[in-house]
Amino acid sequence: MYMGFRFRHILPPSDISDASVSLIVERCRNLRLLNLSNCARLTDSTILAIAEHCLNLKSLTISGCRRITTTSIMRLGSDRIGWVGMSPCPNVSFPEVCKTANWKVINTSEVPQFHLQLMGGQSWDDVGTA
Repeated sequence: MYMGFRFRHILPPSDISDASVSLIVERCRNLRLLNLSNCARLTDSTILAIAEHCLNLKSLTISGCRRITTTSIMRLGSDRIGWVGMSPCPNVSFPEVCKTANWKVINTSEVPQFHLQLMGGQSWDDVGTA
């Protein structure tokens, strides 16, 4: 079973900070899924901490994280992370990230099936929160 984490079960997204995410990713290095959707306070610092500590991460969702930029997303490494959900993120150039990282652009309707394939058939419902 994959290890996943959804912060919204602990704090409202508006209360989640770079420091709180950094603490989790430093201590939970085997995370495979991480959902940080709508955590508007997060910055590039969070992405850099994820890049450094979450070497097993396969799926990251940062949709609605308005302070994260293209530069930090490109530091994640396309060779290990297969999914980054990042729409809308106004400071991230989606075409630039996809081109540089060789990530596939998929339609919203394709997301559930793509994600299940990436995670070996497991979904968020299977993972729950850890």
